[in-house]
Amino acid sequence: PRRRTPAPMPSSSTDGYRDAWFAGFTGELAAAVWVGFDRGGPTGLTGASGALPIWARFVAGSGTATGDFPRPPSVVLAEACTAWEDGRCAACGEELFSAGEAPKRACKPGKRRGSGDIWGDIERALKGEDRRRWWQRRSR
Repeated sequence: PRRRTPAPMPSSSTDGYRDAWFAGFTGELAAAVWVGFDRGGPTGLTGASGALPIWARFVAGSGTATGDFPRPPSVVLAEACTAWEDGRCAACGEELFSAGEAPKRACKPGKRRGSGDIWGDIERALKGEDRRRWWQRRSR
């Protein structure tokens, strides 16, 4: 049976398809695969067609493809507005936040952007001062 495991990954190929590469990681393993010829001849392959199948077989055979990505303590899960329409919350759902940045109030569909919501804070801040001053003050 084929098993799908979440694994963030980019792939690419060079001009003329001389090199194809793929890099990715699971919760326990990071690996990159390069496909090409020593003398630089064209392979005719992209990263997804040439290097990805090799990476997938390697990861599957390693026994580390559990699909688990442990969340660090500095990241918290909290309910937040996930969609906005006309300045009002259209949908709520769980989102990941840096600790201390999660919304302080419960998500309520139909609620206008307000205090405790980072986008509402940004909108209010930018009405009275320019973006650069606001960002400098926020970043301290």
